[in-house]
Amino acid sequence: MLQFHNTLTRQKEPFVPRIPGVVSVYNCGPTVYDFVHIGNWRSFMLADLLVRFLEFRGFEVRQVMNITDVGHMLNDDEQGTDRMALASEREQLHPLEVAARYTEAFLADAALLDIHEPIARPKATEYVPQMIEMVKTLIDKGYAYEVNNSVYFEVSKFADYGKLANRNMDEQEAGARIDPHPDKRHPHDFALWIHNPNHVLQWETPWGSGYPGWHIECSSMIEAILGNSIDIHTGGEDNIFPHHECEIAQSTAAHDGAPLATTWLHARFLMVDGAKMSKSLGNFYRLSDLLEKGYEPKDVRYALMSAHYRSTLNFTLDALESAKATRRGLNDYIRRLETAVMAGEGTRECERSIIDAEDAFTAALDDDLNITQALEAIFGLRDAMYKRLAKGQLQRIDAQALIKAFRKFDSVLKIMQFTPLAVMDEATSAALQTDIAGRQKARADKEWALADQMRDKWAAQGVVLEDIQDGTRWISDGGESGFVATPV
Repeated sequence: MLQFHNTLTRQKEPFVPRIPGVVSVYNCGPTVYDFVHIGNWRSFMLADLLVRFLEFRGFEVRQVMNITDVGHMLNDDEQGTDRMALASEREQLHPLEVAARYTEAFLADAALLDIHEPIARPKATEYVPQMIEMVKTLIDKGYAYEVNNSVYFEVSKFADYGKLANRNMDEQEAGARIDPHPDKRHPHDFALWIHNPNHVLQWETPWGSGYPGWHIECSSMIEAILGNSIDIHTGGEDNIFPHHECEIAQSTAAHDGAPLATTWLHARFLMVDGAKMSKSLGNFYRLSDLLEKGYEPKDVRYALMSAHYRSTLNFTLDALESAKATRRGLNDYIRRLETAVMAGEGTRECERSIIDAEDAFTAALDDDLNITQALEAIFGLRDAMYKRLAKGQLQRIDAQALIKAFRKFDSVLKIMQFTPLAVMDEATSAALQTDIAGRQKARADKEWALADQMRDKWAAQGVVLEDIQDGTRWISDGGESGFVATPV
């Protein structure tokens, strides 16, 4: 049974979508005031794994991931500075120019990491009219109040405020987390609309000009694109309070008690070299930093995905190197499968191994996306047929069935390599075939030095020659592979 650990209830629950066969998912996306770092990518990887697995299970997924380009304050406190305004001052650009620059960078990285493309990536600035309407609704229903052209949500009017984060607001000292604000009725009241004449971005409202608070943005975009209630809402654990707590309060209040989301999933923080990521500590990485060190995007993807989303992941370059080696070994295995040539009927052993692995893979991810056990199922399948493949004794039909199974797994994981990275030109291919035939004759004549010379010649060109039963397998560093049988 498909089940998730729901942050709201703090327990695993069977997952049943509101509409049979259709799942609505909202993921808190980036605030585009700077380049996205690998800590951000961990929460986005949770969203990616979730959506891909839901599709693997046969659901139609309506996924939305937003772009925050206004209203996100430093320290999540509306008395601070808008992150976009701060970036605007830093780079001497208009906030929307800053947003455009870093949105483009984010989307480029997302493409490299093969992040699932949602049905919509709404930008906050494109949905301000909807935000104003929701604020009006909250004022009319008595949940919000206007003071000095700003509007605040009154948390005392919403009995469940604090439930997601498991906080009792009545037991917290006033102002314990944030400084008291003279316009607020209670220190934990949060801004729906902010009046600040110094901010570059301004919109007119019935209560005066200003710009939206961070929390109202997501609620409004969810309502506009997915409806009043959705199935799953995801984010990093830093989003739980106050951001998601405030989303729940304002959406539920605006929609007469309808829950914003049935299930809440949150990824744990990413540690780097055992510490919180910090530029001052030298452990701050963007995707581009890791690619410059010679890693592939899929290496980074695998490293970020390989631990369960609710466990702390310690990211190190050694761990990334291990991820690279693991992927290389898996991809080499797939290349070998692609060159298996033995004729014969498929075996029950292979068929049973594939069925068991697919069942174990699905059961693992059904259990709150248990990626560790899912990967164990994949490597278990690889190991089951490894010896026969290494000896060149695997039937072609079994190899094709294994490749089909690995493609199925990779529709969720996106870490494997199946297609060639380059195409060998005809002249090179012909020369390779000629030399392999010549080398086979040299070996038959026990001219070992000549055989080694021909092997080393192709190794220098990035082509590995491997002698197996009945012929020679070749694999290029461009991803191509083939088999040349020994003449009888």
